[in-house]
Amino acid sequence: MNPAKFGKQLFRYVVLSSALISAPSLLAAVQPTTARSQLHTAVTNAASAEIRQRASQFGWRDYSSKLHIYMPGDASRLPRCSHPLNVIQPAGTSRELTRLRYDLRCESPVEWELSVTVKADVVMPVVVARQAVDRGTALEGALVVLKKRNISHLQQRFFTEIDRVNGLSTRRRLRESQVIAPADIEQPVMVERGQQVTVIAQLSSSEVRMVGEAQKRGRKDEVISIKNLTSQRLFSARVTGPATVELLTPP
Repeated sequence: MNPAKFGKQLFRYVVLSSALISAPSLLAAVQPTTARSQLHTAVTNAASAEIRQRASQFGWRDYSSKLHIYMPGDASRLPRCSHPLNVIQPAGTSRELTRLRYDLRCESPVEWELSVTVKADVVMPVVVARQAVDRGTALEGALVVLKKRNISHLQQRFFTEIDRVNGLSTRRRLRESQVIAPADIEQPVMVERGQQVTVIAQLSSSEVRMVGEAQKRGRKDEVISIKNLTSQRLFSARVTGPATVELLTPP
């Protein structure tokens, strides 16, 4: 064999062997070496998994998170655990992102248990009022915008898509940059009391339309009473659109 070629192959073998030998050492170097570091790793993994679960459940997108871990001073005096720590979410404790508590337990070589609290900051784009909006205003694109907010401090649900609020009416006045919650909006009034409405009745394969008078105002999907203008009898109908209802009971 050509000495130069043999030398190159030998060099590659030595380098590869060194890499294989050193890989376990590198892995060992990143393993937690103290009880405190074990606690930190276990809590970080548990809190991150809980945030991912919520993101999947509520459809969070484009979010980022930062964890603030509050560990008792006793953690520095605990012996390192020889097995992965058991992580428990105590029953009945708050699961607010601003205060996530975990109980961590070591089984060997010495049994010990410690509680650790995590404050999670989760930032994502949410729907906010672009400007002050008066009560009873129908929301549309010019009035709302997506802005990044720390949702960990929000006490109510929120929206992450503008389409979810378009066309809805405000229940109360909104401040500029206020995060819009479901409690802040409602379906707009589509039928006014005393208004003549189109009543649609589905009869087998045909559709029948007639005119009736609304006995109360109604929003989309609300059931209201309608008066038949011919017989003067009352019947129930569901609001389906502006001045339009769907018959529920025959007049």
